[in-house]
Amino acid sequence: MAGARVKIGGRGVVPYDPSIEILFVCTGNICRSPMAEALVGRRARALDPGTIVQSTGFRFDGRPAEPGAVAALAKLGLDLRPHRSSIVAPEMLAQADLVLAMENAHVRDLAGLDGADFAKIFTFPDAVARAEAMGPRGDEPLATWITRMGAGRSIAEVLAHRPDLEVPDPMGGSKRAFRASAAQIDDLAERFVAMALAPPDPDDPTYLAHHPTLGST
Repeated sequence: MAGARVKIGGRGVVPYDPSIEILFVCTGNICRSPMAEALVGRRARALDPGTIVQSTGFRFDGRPAEPGAVAALAKLGLDLRPHRSSIVAPEMLAQADLVLAMENAHVRDLAGLDGADFAKIFTFPDAVARAEAMGPRGDEPLATWITRMGAGRSIAEVLAHRPDLEVPDPMGGSKRAFRASAAQIDDLAERFVAMALAPPDPDDPTYLAHHPTLGST
């Protein structure tokens, strides 16, 4: 973790530390999770070059990204050709501040691995939905924010069939399927970074609504 940063806004100096480690997970680490790694990584590193965004999977080691994923991200200005897949390891789960999977089955399987902490493992769409319900993290410590995000969540919820909280697998699909997957992940990436990683802006009404004590100064 990097040292604390500050943003000077209309209401004074607000400390924050966006230098965190995010791990994306999908089945093979050749389609969805590398796309998420690239799309979130681009936005996160624009805020702080020290932000670590990685991806992994369950099946393949050393495979390049699928051509459909490479082509879809090329249209978004990113090059996935250097990517090589990896298989999730306990140390990766232990080191990550937040683990974002593509399917509920991934969350279930990850939670049973060594080094895993269910409290910090979500599907990407679920994390974004919960984050938007809470509002921007602002200057709240990331660990505290994640704890609030998962308050009351149980493994039973993860086992429920909730396609709306998943990113469908485009593997074996058409170019259009890969483009649709990339578009969904890009939308999630934009919304996630705005909620979790962007520095707090005390002049933003959305930020103020979730930090009412600032409005009384």
